[in-house]
Amino acid sequence: MNDKTPLRELKGVGEKTEKLFQKIGITTTEELLRYYPRTYDVYEEPVEIASAEEEKTVLPDSSRFKNAVSCRVSKNSLVLNVDVKVNYQQNVNEICSRLQDKIYNSILHMTGVKMDMIDIKVTGFIF
Repeated sequence: MNDKTPLRELKGVGEKTEKLFQKIGITTTEELLRYYPRTYDVYEEPVEIASAEEEKTVLPDSSRFKNAVSCRVSKNSLVLNVDVKVNYQQNVNEICSRLQDKIYNSILHMTGVKMDMIDIKVTGFIF
């Protein structure tokens, strides 16, 4: 494989994908490597909010929570519900408030959407 290798020779690139790349003028691996979108956002390395909070909060995962995160529109308001567990002897109000702020700012930064309500539900404590 070299820079002039057609995209179709790459593993996982079939006829449909090749045609999509051709629409934007990409036909070789070199062109693909040198392609930059017209606009793009640069984000910091993703970090679990739990670790950003010094291991005080445990974020949901499917093995521990029935409905970890849900988003709905209610009376023209965008509402996000998040279930969390908090380490024992931590200030629950402070942790939930900081978590709400981080979620709100992250969603606003990534999408431009202003959440009307972020409901943090503490479902338990980690001892």
